[in-house]
Amino acid sequence: MPRNDLHHQLSDLVHDSKIETVVNGTCTEHIYHEPGRSLHERNKRRVERWEREGTLGKGSFGVVYQERCRGSDKVRAVKEISKSVAAGEQLDYYRELEAIAKFSHHKYSHCFVRSDGWFESKDSIFIVMEYMEHGDLQNYLGRPFPEAEVQQIVGQLLEGLDFMHASGFIHRDLKPRNIMVVDKGPDWFVKITDFGISKRRQLGVTTLHTMQRGTLGFAAPEVLGLDLGKPGGSYSFAVDMWSLGVLTFYLFTNSMVFSNHGETFISNNVSLKVPMPEI
Repeated sequence: MPRNDLHHQLSDLVHDSKIETVVNGTCTEHIYHEPGRSLHERNKRRVERWEREGTLGKGSFGVVYQERCRGSDKVRAVKEISKSVAAGEQLDYYRELEAIAKFSHHKYSHCFVRSDGWFESKDSIFIVMEYMEHGDLQNYLGRPFPEAEVQQIVGQLLEGLDFMHASGFIHRDLKPRNIMVVDKGPDWFVKITDFGISKRRQLGVTTLHTMQRGTLGFAAPEVLGLDLGKPGGSYSFAVDMWSLGVLTFYLFTNSMVFSNHGETFISNNVSLKVPMPEI
């Protein structure tokens, strides 16, 4: 999709969350215009300068950095997404910006990692996010979780998915890396993050047909394009429940449900022998 066409599709909510920015190497300068208390301050200009401190994580199309505001103790995470996935090919980042803008509203703040806006350079999109000092759920795996703790985690994820599905969004890549930890157990407080492959269902459409990347072991077969018994690869909100079921099993047992995809995806006597990833 041409870049200009994509920008025309951005909702007002996404447009309004864009931050006026100047990027100079590892230093980012944001310009904010805020209302003052008098006529002479009705459009007060405030500048923040952020310095990059390190890398928090890397994914297929993005890198997450840790940044600190100069002159204060404020820390944030910033996800950088390349606009091009291949020479001459534009990455469709619209759906991630739309989902993040939607679920950064304060009424969803207990379920989703909040974004404070986004900005761009010539080659990249940058999404500003709240910093989660305890990292993601992946860091705490390696043992079976007690039933009470699994109930806490899964209950919170169900509430978040309910919000998403009620608004027409499907996450499509729910996994431990995309679940951020606010408070560690035994009283877990978690939030859903990374809407990079989320998709919004249009009004009146009950299934989706586009296939995007997902994570082997957690993504439903339809999302991975491996549902050989259903030509067209259509799927619905149920794909998130598949991922949540796999995650729940893993939390209880410290093992994956299937050792390889051949155990679940068999059509016309053809078995797919795809080993599961290590977790």
